[in-house]
Amino acid sequence: GLRLIGAGGKVQKGTFLTVEAVEGDLVRLESGQCFAGQELLKHTRLCSAITYASVQGLTLKGRVWLYDVESPHFSIKHLYMGCSRATNSELLSVL
Repeated sequence: GLRLIGAGGKVQKGTFLTVEAVEGDLVRLESGQCFAGQELLKHTRLCSAITYASVQGLTLKGRVWLYDVESPHFSIKHLYMGCSRATNSELLSVL
């Protein structure tokens, strides 16, 4: 049930995936694709920690949490881009 996001290559960037089963060194996704552990790491990322740069152009279903907004590196551009990923203002949390 682990949620992943495609990072390009054999898994399209921005595609949300779920791990269906782990059998030895093979990981099977609900889409039917199977990967060896190291190969899966090359083509996917964890959904729970998506960076501002990697989420550009995506619409995120469910709650969107924006973190590190008090960082000196955080700008109004990050805020606008992060907020615009949510489908509803009630699903947006800024911390």
